[in-house]
Amino acid sequence: MVGVGKYTKEENQKFMALWRTSTSAVNIAIELDITVDSVYTRAARLRKLGYDIPTKVGNNEKDSETKHRRCLRCNRMFLSKHAGNRLCGIGRCSG
Repeated sequence: MVGVGKYTKEENQKFMALWRTSTSAVNIAIELDITVDSVYTRAARLRKLGYDIPTKVGNNEKDSETKHRRCLRCNRMFLSKHAGNRLCGIGRCSG
């Protein structure tokens, strides 16, 4: 398996393993520190190249709300579960 886009062969293997075992794109996004949209895009690109990537239909979680946002205190990017979650919870931002 060759790298796809900016991803290496090893990163693609990890992605495919997570895709087959994880229950949602949100969990994969958290594990790989990428956005949920990136998870679906990457799966589609691998699928177009002929890799056996099954389609995920539905989720128990609301994927559309989960995305990377900037912490209002420290300005770091973090994976936020909803628009009201604007503090990353790391260090001084935990309280």
